[in-house]
Parts: sequence; structure tokens; C-alpha cells
Amino acid sequence: MARPPIDARRSSLLALCLTACRPPTPAPPSSVPVATPQAVPPTASAAPEPVSSLPLLRAALPPGVNLTREVGAVVVDLRAHRLQVVAASGGASTWERSDAVAARLGALAVINGGYFDEQRHPLGWVVSNGQQRIARRANRWPCFVVQGQRARIVSRQTAANLSDVQQAVQCGPRLVEDGRPTQLKDSPRAARSAVGIDDQGRVVLAATLDTAATLAEFAAVLARSRDRGGLGCQEALNLDGGPSTQFCVPGRANVSGLYAMPTHLAVLP
Repeated sequence: MARPPIDARRSSLLALCLTACRPPTPAPPSSVPVATPQAVPPTASAAPEPVSSLPLLRAALPPGVNLTREVGAVVVDLRAHRLQVVAASGGASTWERSDAVAARLGALAVINGGYFDEQRHPLGWVVSNGQQRIARRANRWPCFVVQGQRARIVSRQTAANLSDVQQAVQCGPRLVEDGRPTQLKDSPRAARSAVGIDDQGRVVLAATLDTAATLAEFAAVLARSRDRGGLGCQEALNLDGGPSTQFCVPGRANVSGLYAMPTHLAVLP
């Protein structure tokens, strides 16, 4: 068979090379939309937990077996802050825990108040913002009272003759009197809480921090001077203790107790 001329063969080879080197024809655009990455909005960070502006004092109890036992306290100057007795508005269903009271009122510190009976009726005199909520109890329990910018711990008889009382709680026993621990009956170790007054007239709210103490141990810490590691109370009154003990200093301490309480003492800004 005759071969084509050389020039013809060269032309065919050149055409083949040009065809092979030509870029491919692009495919028509797809009808399926392509997802475009979306900007993710920043996640809102949780609001920081409030921290009380009141410093938390710590005082040591006699050590237990392999335990560090402490009492926590705040000191309140009534010229700078307001102390309010918070009383439940009704029956036990309206009672609150101290941390719930602190959150609701924006309080700097809250501690539980006085006793209640087996029928869940509050016991002892209660005055809140000048309004008597519960009448004085006819027993020997002393009373913590606030008149203006002055706080006192007085006998029930003295309390009966006072006027212009804005806040009051009746409980007992008295733990410290004239700067000395009182004579107290033997008691088991339990969680404890108290309200006291120091030598400058400031209010001291104190409670055991997740530990237990006898009333005598607790009173000794309350009365001991601050330069000796105590809380420097000239007067102090026992509040409801045991499982009722509650003490909330937002961001610093929270002793939650076992159940809600009918009364609390709250420090407001």
C-alpha cells in the first residue's frame, strides 16, 4: 500500500498534537447549589457569679481528728450597710434557704434566724422593717434588735420597753456577754450560727463552716479577740443551729443547711 507523502504525514501529526494539548471544555454549571459557610455567632458567656464585697473572716475551732474546723463570719457596719430581718410571708411553703434569699435580694450576706416548732410555726419575737411579724415569746430568750444604726442584744424584759425597733429576732441562749463566754450547759457538737456585736458596735454574723462545735466551743471563738484568732464579740446570741444552720456570703461561703427557714438576717448594700 502506498504511503502518504511526508508533508501530509507531518500535517496530520501536528493536528493530533494540537488536539491533545487543547484544555478540556468546562462542564456546564451544576444545578445543585453549593453551601456557603455561615459565620457562627459568638456564644454568650454565662454571667459571672456575684461576689460579696464583705470579706469573710475565718476563726479556728479546737481541731478535731484530722480535721481543720473553722467558723466563718462577716462584720457589718450599720452606717454603711442595712441589716434586715427577712420573714416568710406565710406558711412553710413560703420559707426559703439563705442562698435563695441572697439571690433574690442581692444581699451581701445572709444567715438563718430563730427557731420553729414541730408544726412549722416560727418561735420568738420577729420584727421586719418596723412591722411586728411574731409576738415576743414569754421565756428567757434574749432579743437581737436594731434601732436606726444601733444594734443590741437585750433581755426579753428590756425589749418589751423599747420603741422604734426596726428589726428584731428572739432566740437563745446568749453565748457572749460583756466580752466573755456565758456559762452554758453541755451540748453535743453540731452546726452552729450566731449574731454578735463587737466593741465598735458592728454586727457579726457567724457560722461553722461545714463542721460542728459545742455551744461552749462556739462561744469561745466568738468572744476571743481578733488578734488572738477569734471574732472579738462583746455580745453574741445563738441562732437556730444543727440542720437549720445556713450562712451565705455570695462567692465566698455557702452553708446550705437541710431545709428552708422562716426567718433570716440579710445584709443589704
